[in-house]
Amino acid sequence: RHYIRSGVSFNYNDYFEKMNGIPIRTEELVPGAYAEYTYNDLQQFSMVVGIREDYLNSQGWHFTPRLHLKYNFTQLTSLRLSGGKGWRTARIYAENTAAFVSSRKIVASNNLLPETGWNFGTNFTHKFRFLGRDAIFNIDYYYTFFENQVVVDREDVHEIRFYNLLGSSYAHYLQSEITMEPVPNFTVLLAYKHTEAFTNYSGTLRQRPLVPRDKGLVNMEYKSANKKWSI
Repeated sequence: RHYIRSGVSFNYNDYFEKMNGIPIRTEELVPGAYAEYTYNDLQQFSMVVGIREDYLNSQGWHFTPRLHLKYNFTQLTSLRLSGGKGWRTARIYAENTAAFVSSRKIVASNNLLPETGWNFGTNFTHKFRFLGRDAIFNIDYYYTFFENQVVVDREDVHEIRFYNLLGSSYAHYLQSEITMEPVPNFTVLLAYKHTEAFTNYSGTLRQRPLVPRDKGLVNMEYKSANKKWSI
């Protein structure tokens, strides 16, 4: 019922980019160590606790804990809770190639820090019978907030700016979906997602652009009885 895993890691990244004829080279050395404890009572409850420590040669130490909990009310119904921290270094040119299509001036801060953020969420899953066949209902909620973020600021029509977050940046995600088989070999998936994402742009908290608030999906699939054809 008890498992402990631990180890060490090492990542080496060598980036070479060129902006307006100016070469930019970034070399990252990231040694790290981690440990993880897992408990499973083999019936209803399981837990995973993890810690990790990494050292980025240009920015110092990064500590990232995480926790995952799962409880099975029955064999068909379960609840999951999770939380943890993550970090990454942003490659602003490779990740924003669309910015170079416009005639805007590109302005990047000289000291962009790694992005660090926390994420917390819950998941509820229930399996049931619908018209005599298996069906699944699933709902997720996640909240993410950033301690630091490389902000892509498009608010000025003449330039696109990259700078470290000043203020708050967060997002709420709510998604639900249901999968059912109303008739044999015909599967229907219905899904909906609502997002509230806000970032501080030059001192003003605004909704993040190009992030849809509402998304819906309907997917229908029919498979022939011999499983050789699918529509």
